[in-house]
Amino acid sequence: MKSLTTPHLNSANVFNPDAGVQQSEDRISNNAWLYDPDRYPIISGVPQPPEQAHLYRVINKRLEDCTGLNGVGTEGFQVNNYGIGGHYLWHYDSLYYNDKSGTYKNDRLATWMFYLNDVVEGGNTVFTRLNIAIPPMKGAAVFWYNLHPSGLNDFRTLHAGCPILQGTKWVTNLWIGEFEQIFHKPCLKGADRETSSPHDIINYYEALLASM
Repeated sequence: MKSLTTPHLNSANVFNPDAGVQQSEDRISNNAWLYDPDRYPIISGVPQPPEQAHLYRVINKRLEDCTGLNGVGTEGFQVNNYGIGGHYLWHYDSLYYNDKSGTYKNDRLATWMFYLNDVVEGGNTVFTRLNIAIPPMKGAAVFWYNLHPSGLNDFRTLHAGCPILQGTKWVTNLWIGEFEQIFHKPCLKGADRETSSPHDIINYYEALLASM
């Protein structure tokens, strides 16, 4: 994955719901994308290499086996390289975290992030509201849901990539969109979008079963 993306690395951008994609000092890294060759066989006029197709299928299959979600609903692999001092300040992976309209926009339901190397010092992934710090270790992966079952942002997922103090960090993000999960993880229409709880979920499915 590193060898496939190294020639294509560029300065990383961030997404602002109001301003769109832009560069920011909040995120200091380089990244490149790997897309599903079955859906996008040619990128910028260049056929995607066969080894990329195999890699994509293997990792997507592992994602589906581990999470039960539909791997078709992914954006592609975003491969990131952080050098000394590289970091990503506090942010949500949800793109529309301030939207309260109740309109579903195929937001990032979940994040699957895996580490491609060991980091000598620094580079932890930190969820401050959950009091969790995850050190980057080669071969390890982290998975979390960005949205409540009802569809709005789960504000507990605020996280950051700590600065690299020694060495370099390679990490890949895979974001799963909510639209393609309609038969894998249905939303809880009518549940409290900020405080969906196990009790809400049980009540929702009991009502759903009773209506069948």
